[in-house]
Amino acid sequence: MNLNHNIPFILLLIVVSFQTVLASSKEAKGLLPLLSDVNVLVVTDTHSWVAGHGRHEPQQNAGYGDVLSFHERLSAICASQQKDLFFVMNGDFMHGTGLTTNPPKYLTPILEKMPWDAVNIGNHELYANSTVDFISKKGGFVDFWDGKYITSNTIHSETNAPIGLRYQFLEGTYTSTRILTFGFLYNMEDSCRAAKVERVQDAVQSSWFTDVLKGADGDFGAILVLAHMDAADPLVSVILDRIREVCGHRMPVQFITGHSHMRKYEILDPYSTSFEAGRYLDTLGFASFSLSSSPKNRQELLALDEPTTFFNESRNISHEEGGLPEGANFQYMYIDTNIDNFKQVLGGIQELETKSGKELSTFIKQTQQNLGLFKIIGCSPNFYRASEGLDEPDSLWGLFAKEVVPSQLLLLTSDGESDGYNNQENDDIHRVYIQGSGAYYYDIYPGEIIVDDLMSVDRFGDVIYLVDTRIRGSDFIKAFGPPKTITDGNDHEDCHHCIGGGTLPPYIVSGSVEEHNVYEVYATFFDLHHVEGQLANVTQRSLSPVPMKNNMSTRDLWIGFVKAEWACVVSPEDSNSDILKDSSWVQLPTFAIGHFSRFVRLALCGSMVVLSLVLVILTLPQKSRSSETLCKAEKQKEEETNYNLCDDKLDISYGVPIEE
Repeated sequence: MNLNHNIPFILLLIVVSFQTVLASSKEAKGLLPLLSDVNVLVVTDTHSWVAGHGRHEPQQNAGYGDVLSFHERLSAICASQQKDLFFVMNGDFMHGTGLTTNPPKYLTPILEKMPWDAVNIGNHELYANSTVDFISKKGGFVDFWDGKYITSNTIHSETNAPIGLRYQFLEGTYTSTRILTFGFLYNMEDSCRAAKVERVQDAVQSSWFTDVLKGADGDFGAILVLAHMDAADPLVSVILDRIREVCGHRMPVQFITGHSHMRKYEILDPYSTSFEAGRYLDTLGFASFSLSSSPKNRQELLALDEPTTFFNESRNISHEEGGLPEGANFQYMYIDTNIDNFKQVLGGIQELETKSGKELSTFIKQTQQNLGLFKIIGCSPNFYRASEGLDEPDSLWGLFAKEVVPSQLLLLTSDGESDGYNNQENDDIHRVYIQGSGAYYYDIYPGEIIVDDLMSVDRFGDVIYLVDTRIRGSDFIKAFGPPKTITDGNDHEDCHHCIGGGTLPPYIVSGSVEEHNVYEVYATFFDLHHVEGQLANVTQRSLSPVPMKNNMSTRDLWIGFVKAEWACVVSPEDSNSDILKDSSWVQLPTFAIGHFSRFVRLALCGSMVVLSLVLVILTLPQKSRSSETLCKAEKQKEEETNYNLCDDKLDISYGVPIEE
């Protein structure tokens, strides 16, 4: 076959690619025309993904250092146009990667580098007493923000006072407008003992809320509501309805919502919208609205007030469909967290990184290194997805239920130190494990697995409890339903993040359940209250759950499985590394296999280079590319895939063992 015939096709691909880049640039540059009187930059539900996703998802390679640089660049642009820019964080910085600990003593110093103007609290900050006490202690994380940490309906149980302030005013530099700002959390009922959440319905009827809306603490020209709840949560309407009762129908009200981990935009009325900007730092949100066509304070707005007749049944009209209310000229944009995209969004700038942004990126990486998060503990043979159904070959939950739990928990005997049970004498005992499917959200990628990968998959690391030793299979099925179809029970509401489009049941069961057998039942601490309650209700007796030996956790199951079943093959040069010197991270290499592996990698790399050269010469015979150009191309490819077959050394850093 004459490959020269493919030259027109190759040229066509180049033209199409170039046109695509131009179209993407045009779309990305659309942020600057969206700048208005009030501009709000948003991060929400980051869950400690402050380093970004570049290792496995290069299309999301921006971390908090890059976000900080973006904010500084955008601030300069807004200042040059005399427009106000506010930067807010809408809660849930806990649980997601290895940077999360209880308390979050390694994470909060990173967060304190961000120049947020308002900070809300999320439900994940309220699951552990140690976290609540740590952030709210004198001189701690809440105090650091000097009034910018806003918790309108979240109370510290010991003081019976809000953890932060009930509200705050943002002062516009160029619009001279005060923006009344709240920080609400949905009606959370399962917080730790250190905190309690007031019902939103009660908070908006309280005297402090009414008084501030009436101007008791000064006038204002707009309202910003940080609401850690779904963009379409009925509680959003509860808050807005009360605002409208007191402030009238022309007061601009921008809701910044979250919690559902989605990109959403809801039109509430001509002067109010609800904007939600993704999760895990996959999105940098931007919302803006105008004050130029409106009076600048509450009294003038009330003088012009009249009931609105606006009604939108779908409540989901986007500005592309021409459905945005004209009242305050609301605009919004979802910005993909990619460094090149950041540059395009800012008008095609050449350099994104600022001094402060670079320093923060370095600080984040150093923290990861100090925690030992880059240590390799195994190599995955496949891609396992958290969203796939139990019977799919690439199901993360299928792997956990069918291989990890059985090998590391259910099939253990009472002989030797491998036993994790508190009182086991019968090796033939039937055992079953149950866990809520909301625990895992991140995937396992093929190739090397570092500590941070497993901590991102198992972000909670819940301690496992032996709930009871005498549960009949018939009672278990009566309490929860047959395995694989287990229902949510009566009052357990921890499935607000259910993933997989309904492909997973709310609860996952490991182990077969037969009606006539008697079982030991195991569950995690997070699910313990529900599991114990359901079984006690069915058996009509009280249960006494006990934790596993040494507080064995789900994270221990994962680490044990990966070390036992997915050992990496490494080269002799790597055998002297700190990883292998640490007995807890043995990779089980051999000298011969190491040499063979290295030979195969070098041969494969050489073949790829030769093939690339042949193709280039055949397709472009008139002028061969230089070896320097080829090296640049290969280097770019390596950077994009973050995996180099030719590299003799592991691209990792070493740190101290993780503190539990």
